Amino acid sequence: MRSPAEIVQKGAMLMAMYGSVRPEARLLPAERRALIRSLQATFGGGGRPPER
Repeated sequence: MRSPAEIVQKGAMLMAMYGSVRPEARLLPAERRALIRSLQATFGGGGRPPER
């Protein structure tokens, strides 16, 4: 089972169709890194540390 951080890192957070219909739902790289850090802090490790 993948951790929430791993799911975000793989880009599997949003359904592909939703992201194409709602482009504003896509995270900017800095937003993605912040979300990954928060998920790792909340749920523990999982996945590689986000790149700066």
